[in-house]
Amino acid sequence: MVMDQLLKSSDWLKTNPMPLRVGGGVYHALPEPGDYTEKKHHHDFDELTVIAEGKGIHSINNKNYAVQAGDVFVITQGHSHYFHHRENMVHLNVMYDMGRLPLTSPFLSAIPGFKAMFALEPFLIKERNSVASLKLTPMQLERVRHIWKIMQHEEKERLPGFEVIMINRFQELIVFLSRLYVGLHSNRKTRILAIENSMRLIDIHYAQPLTLEELYRKAGMSRPAFMKHFKESTGLSPMAYLTNTRIEKACELLRNSNDSITDIALSTGFSSSNYFARAFRKIMKTSPRAYRSLDHHPTRPLPVKPTEDL
Repeated sequence: MVMDQLLKSSDWLKTNPMPLRVGGGVYHALPEPGDYTEKKHHHDFDELTVIAEGKGIHSINNKNYAVQAGDVFVITQGHSHYFHHRENMVHLNVMYDMGRLPLTSPFLSAIPGFKAMFALEPFLIKERNSVASLKLTPMQLERVRHIWKIMQHEEKERLPGFEVIMINRFQELIVFLSRLYVGLHSNRKTRILAIENSMRLIDIHYAQPLTLEELYRKAGMSRPAFMKHFKESTGLSPMAYLTNTRIEKACELLRNSNDSITDIALSTGFSSSNYFARAFRKIMKTSPRAYRSLDHHPTRPLPVKPTEDL
């Protein structure tokens, strides 16, 4: 039986002053020490993997998928995966902690395809054993390889400002892949993008009293179909996702402002500070006041953290 090892961001992402690192790029018939390409593992960070050359088998959550040049995978924290039966396979990795990166949010999360590609597709792989569908053409793959090489060069040389270039190139890569995802033609993609539309409505108007009807109309679905597909795509009911989003925004304010807890509760869409405190404790496992006093603040993975309805 293959052992499943946890790779921690405190070890793998510590080489840079920001939680972002590149890897891969070379084929080794015999993996070098510290190379987990062919070792079953999972991590507490996320990983973007693009197959650049060759072919092999990608085992994700104990299910095997044949992969070849152009295939793209987003492996979010908690996935178990590794490669085997590689034939001259070269993969390009970007390892990152999305919740801790200083990205240009909310602009990224407003891009059609971003949440579909980087959150909903990985969730479907994990929960439904349904492999991601994005495959790059040779020209698209060459652009990805170019961006990855710039990031690799900046990480290696570490000249002043390399952090800015790496983050900017990573954002460019995210936007490029998100746009490609929107261009896919499949029933699955159409359904996921419809769910993403309702999620973006929540992300923008979370402080307002959104109704379920507004959400399923935004998705262009009937109420039963919307409830079914939203839960399948995120692991949450729509209203639980709304509550989680409000808690995430509240966490940001607790970390970065001196606003009172009551003001934070009201500004993030909660009707009272008491209801806010109950919801916060249920999701974050601590009180808002205790969270604010922590030296290290746990953050909710973007954009979905499954939890039961409140």
